[in-house]
Amino acid sequence: MIRAVRHLVATLCLLAALPVAAQDAEAPIQQILLEHGEIIAKSSRRTIGPAIDALAASGLPEAQSVLERWQAKEMWLNEETGLFVFAEEIDRDTLRIFDFADGSEIGAVPDENFKQLKPNSGIRGMIGAALVQFQLNDPDPTVVATALEAIERDPEPSHLAALRATLDTGDDEALAARKARLERILTVRFGETDEERIEAIQGFEGDLGVDVRAALNPLVATTLVVGEVLPEGEDIVGAVVPGGDALPKEEAYDLLVKEDLAPPLISQEDQRAALIANIDGGEVAGIEVASLDTQEARDLAYAALAAAGTVEEVATPAQVDELLDRYVFAERYVGAPAAVALAAADVLSGIEAKVAWNEAIDLSLDALSLASIYFLAAIGLLLHSASWA
Repeated sequence: MIRAVRHLVATLCLLAALPVAAQDAEAPIQQILLEHGEIIAKSSRRTIGPAIDALAASGLPEAQSVLERWQAKEMWLNEETGLFVFAEEIDRDTLRIFDFADGSEIGAVPDENFKQLKPNSGIRGMIGAALVQFQLNDPDPTVVATALEAIERDPEPSHLAALRATLDTGDDEALAARKARLERILTVRFGETDEERIEAIQGFEGDLGVDVRAALNPLVATTLVVGEVLPEGEDIVGAVVPGGDALPKEEAYDLLVKEDLAPPLISQEDQRAALIANIDGGEVAGIEVASLDTQEARDLAYAALAAAGTVEEVATPAQVDELLDRYVFAERYVGAPAAVALAAADVLSGIEAKVAWNEAIDLSLDALSLASIYFLAAIGLLLHSASWA
């Protein structure tokens, strides 16, 4: 009896395994999955990129389905064969599995040898970025528009190639124009060469779109540098004089301290506390406490303590201007290579001038409108007065 039960169980297991043997292991889509099987199984955001890129760039019609199933956590790995399938759960112990190659059902199998792949939110985001190229080619304009919205909301470097590949796909005029504009925006941000980025930037001359300024502003980001002479190079915007709105003295001096070009400042309260802490026999560093009734005397006493190594060397407020005058401060472009940053700055300058001009016109029209209202009101009052006369 026991042997018969064992035989029956073995037969059932064999029958359950038969559908899996029917899977097309040599299908091109399966070969890509097998090639990257190890990193797919590990599902690490740090290493998964090549697997996603390989699927997206394969040109295989099944690639979209694989990415969508993977993103939806419907992809499973047969740990015995190393092959990948998509599946639906029949119950807690059984799966209905399907072949990625043609979408055909392979059969119902126990789930014990299958591992569900559960990409985290980061990997799902990467898969979503890869899926954009398929959505951009969708015959449904609504799907294309949704893909464009996703790119506009969170652009990735990979989106640029996907957009370029679909620029001449016969979309309606509105979608085609939107694609072309977005392609130029992404070229500004992610173009491989300075030349193509500059060409795209110059194409937005006078464009008041918020998306244009959002793309250009990061390119003209600057950092503050300091030295004994004004540094040279195309990336130098120009000198900045400490003390104005562009560079408050406090910020300039903080940079000197950061670059080890000046000692830190000390407040009068901290200086007084340090002097009190170092009173010895009615003196501080050999200076009588009674004579420390001026700021100059307290500065001298603190300097004497610093020279003796008792306290940290600091600068007094009176020394700040002297130290600031000793160095030259300048802004340097850091948001993009110099040529790209200069092109962006030039276009932004033109846009700002156009905005200012439009605002001036609007104010003038508002003034004329208000004057007209007052004029009409005055005429009305005059006519009203005449009627009572």
